[in-house]
Amino acid sequence: MMKSATTPHRVLLRKRHRAPAGTEPGFLGPRPRSQSTGLRVVAYGPSEAKSVDNPTVSDIARLREAFPVTWIDVQGLGNTALLSEIGESLDLHPLALEDVVNAEQRSKTEDYDDHLFLVMHRPAPDQAGLAEQVSLFLGNGFVVTLRDSQDDPFSPVQQRLLDGRSRLRSLGADYLAYCLVDAVVDQYMPLLDDYAARLDVLEFEAVAHASRDTVLRLHDISHELLMLRHTLSPLADALRGLTSLREELISAETKLYLRDCLDHSTRLSEELRTYHDLTRGLVELCLSSLSASTNDVMRVLTMIATIFIPLSFIASLYGMNFDTTASPWNMPELKWYLGYPFALLFMALTALGLMTFFIRKGWFRRRRRRP
Repeated sequence: MMKSATTPHRVLLRKRHRAPAGTEPGFLGPRPRSQSTGLRVVAYGPSEAKSVDNPTVSDIARLREAFPVTWIDVQGLGNTALLSEIGESLDLHPLALEDVVNAEQRSKTEDYDDHLFLVMHRPAPDQAGLAEQVSLFLGNGFVVTLRDSQDDPFSPVQQRLLDGRSRLRSLGADYLAYCLVDAVVDQYMPLLDDYAARLDVLEFEAVAHASRDTVLRLHDISHELLMLRHTLSPLADALRGLTSLREELISAETKLYLRDCLDHSTRLSEELRTYHDLTRGLVELCLSSLSASTNDVMRVLTMIATIFIPLSFIASLYGMNFDTTASPWNMPELKWYLGYPFALLFMALTALGLMTFFIRKGWFRRRRRRP
């Protein structure tokens, strides 16, 4: 489950790291604030699978000779020298390695002479609304995955490889690449379920008792969903590109599985769009509800002021200091025995008459709220 935003108006933007100006193409300079590089290799065949942590490049070469398929998983991009060494040993294109290290790329697929390069994104761990780039190389008998974080989104795939009962052992590197892509796409599903649950709660709050805090939380979710849409939508285009590539690296059978993965990513992108539209609608509903509540308060205060205006007039009228001895017309009722009770009764009847008029007009009724 992703953690929600801690501040109501945070900006979900990250500074991009690029190669310095004037450097030659394929330059792999130091990557600031990157974690140290960890390495794991899983080599397998139909009868055996072997997992090795932090091997050398020569160890990788020996594993490639001994097993039909080799999966190289790189966690952390801080050691660019090691990345260059791996790229040279596998003959990976330097421009693709530059995209891995030096920039935040859109999801895409690139076809080189003897290998494929795929950029995709998965939800960033513990950072709501952000995504982490995951790069994948697919070649003849090998798959390379690279990401900047140390957490392991591919552990289920590794367990399947080490389990002798999995059919993954008997298939090629292209099917392994599909399994890794499918693992990335599947990480969006619980995330969207979490957003659906949060929106259900906020929808009830928006209808029952909207507040400024509700609006701010909806604004946060709307911003997070927008950022996720910008990372998930291009993934469908990248997967569509994989399904149309030549069959030297991706077989026709694997393309069927990739089409299913493409359908999942498209559906997730549509759900994100739906949730984003729903969030915007709830924000408008909250603002309308808050505006209506303010109008209710203003209406009640206006009616109270309207009632007291004639009462204030009566009180000020009888508060004038006229001398009743100077003229018989100078407020003769001030000498009346029941003058004061008459003034109070007159003010009470005036207030009661105004309140009766307002009630009959329905102006004292409050908006009915859903229970």
